Amino acid sequence: MADYLAVSWRHDFEEEPDLIYYEVQEDSSVTRMVEHFKDGALVRDNLELATAREDSETPLTCLCGGQFPAADKIDQVMKPPQFDVKPIAPRRFEGLFRAARNKD
Repeated sequence: MADYLAVSWRHDFEEEPDLIYYEVQEDSSVTRMVEHFKDGALVRDNLELATAREDSETPLTCLCGGQFPAADKIDQVMKPPQFDVKPIAPRRFEGLFRAARNKD
């Protein structure tokens, strides 16, 4: 069963999301995500879209370039106060994913 996480990212970069929602599988791969930007825009990504953008014959297996940090290591990688990680309900993730536009 997948875990669903909301990661708040405090920064001053205009082009980067301030909140990222992740669907993380048991093997720590990120299979879907939604990025929220300061202007309110929601952008979704999944393995199928990412593979098509990469124009790869080999399907991608994770959106985060490797494995998502294990629960006991998240604070070491996504260090507070710049990052705040919280679990969210699968239904909330699904609603956000449906509302978002595809990543270019």
